[in-house]
Formats: sequence, C-alpha cells, structure tokens
Amino acid sequence: MLLLSLTLLGMAMTSFISDTPYFKYLSLALTLTIGLGTGVNGVSGFFSLVSFFPSDVALATALGELSGSASLAISPFFGSFLYSKLGFIYTYIIPGLVTLLSIALIFPLPLPVLCVDTTA
Repeated sequence: MLLLSLTLLGMAMTSFISDTPYFKYLSLALTLTIGLGTGVNGVSGFFSLVSFFPSDVALATALGELSGSASLAISPFFGSFLYSKLGFIYTYIIPGLVTLLSIALIFPLPLPVLCVDTTA
C-alpha cells in the first residue's frame, strides 16, 4: 500500500516537469509502478480475507471480487470528477493521501490469531 500511495503522489508531481521526454518516461515508469502496487494490494487483500474466513473461502473470494469490481467501476467517475473540479494534481494527491491514511488506520489493528488443527 505504501508503494501505491507514494507512486500516486509522485504521479501528481509530474505536472511540474516541463521537459516532454522526461515527463513521458517518468509517467510510464510511475504508471507501471501503480499497476504493480495495485496487483500486490489485490493479492494481499485476498490473503487477508481468506485468513479472516478460513472456513469459508468462497465468501472471502466473493468479498474480494466485490470490492475489486466496485472500485474498478467507481474509479473512472471519481477520477474524472476530481480532474474536472480540481485539476491534474489533485486527481493523484487525494487517492494517494487516502491510501496513506488507510495504512495508518489498518496496520495498527491486531489481526486475529488463526489456529489450525494439524492433528486431525
């Protein structure tokens, strides 16, 4: 999540680069990094859901797919709204800061201890 949030904030800073080739290469590198961060978040999210619901993997998978599909459906509308109202920079700053805030809220929470009976 930290990789994703820092990359989103870095993408906002590309608007201050006036040299077109550097802008293109940096934007491409940051876009690839955003994709990598999103993939890592998806895998860790599914792992967390399966660890919360070890006896019902179908429910965990359904919840993961639901949240992922909902975010893919909402994000173009949210991004275009931010771009039309606030401009290019805030289209990346606001999601980056929300991701940083979610890190601060999620990671201090204790995870449930899962006990697996290996004797059976």
